[in-house]
Amino acid sequence: MEPETTQKNGASPKSLMSRRDIRSKMKKYLVLILFALVTTLAFAQRNYQDVVYLKNGSIIRGIIIEQVPNKSLKIETADKNLFVYQIDEIEKFTKEQISGENEKAEKLSDSELGDKEISGMRLGIIGGLNLSNMLIKDYDGTNSNDFKYKLGFHVGVTAEFPISKSVAFETGLLFSTKGFKRSFKEADNGVIFESKGSLNLLYLDIPLTAKTYYNIGASKIYGAFGPYIGFGLSGKSKSEAIVNGVTQSDEQDINWGSGNSNELKRLDYGLTVGAGMEFNSFLIGLSYNFGLANISSTTDYGQKIKNKVLGLSIGYKFKSK
Repeated sequence: MEPETTQKNGASPKSLMSRRDIRSKMKKYLVLILFALVTTLAFAQRNYQDVVYLKNGSIIRGIIIEQVPNKSLKIETADKNLFVYQIDEIEKFTKEQISGENEKAEKLSDSELGDKEISGMRLGIIGGLNLSNMLIKDYDGTNSNDFKYKLGFHVGVTAEFPISKSVAFETGLLFSTKGFKRSFKEADNGVIFESKGSLNLLYLDIPLTAKTYYNIGASKIYGAFGPYIGFGLSGKSKSEAIVNGVTQSDEQDINWGSGNSNELKRLDYGLTVGAGMEFNSFLIGLSYNFGLANISSTTDYGQKIKNKVLGLSIGYKFKSK
């Protein structure tokens, strides 16, 4: 048998082949380990998601793809919808494991996500100032041209029901003052005559309005339109006549009803149009109610009486559950 040949380093070809095999196998094992590690990490990442909790009670799940420190963040949902929120709108954001319930939420469509984002009835309180007037006319023409707007108030509670991400239905119970004031002064043959009067009515109004929202940074602007129904609760008419400095005054309660002996009908209805802004659950808005109902208790000589109210409101919306 011939002696086994050796290289200068003293190692035989067989031992070199053995070492090469070991290195090759180790590389394969390392590749497999790295692949398993990457796969495990990728799977772990898939089981986690970013969750943004908003101050209005909404919860948005997805992947945060952009974040501007102390300003805003952008989140992409599972169905590739993008939402941008200002830091002022955010309660907190974190990374959470995806549960079965969350997986269902990830499959929501765009409209369904919008519903979830503003889901739940929102109760609110509202109050503000009224400027009210009336339209009174008959066959002879308009008898209210010299009427002036009367300062009053409205206060009550509201309930808002979301229909979609940007549309909601709102109703409520509002105590609202209506009516008008007037004044007249003239001089004739040295006699100075002055007349003043006002009609002060208190109604319980039920608005039935559709609202549409549009986001502007951390705030929202909205428009509102729809009918209202009102019920007269109480009322007084006041008059004052001054002749050469001598004053005579009169005050009477309104006689509600629909008969000829009555003055005004209790039922009122009409349309409301308005707009405003909401910021961190606080709101400010402007509305105009124009009555469609003829609240005159008599239609003799074609008499018609209708309410008109301009309102400035401030309010607060409680977080939905």
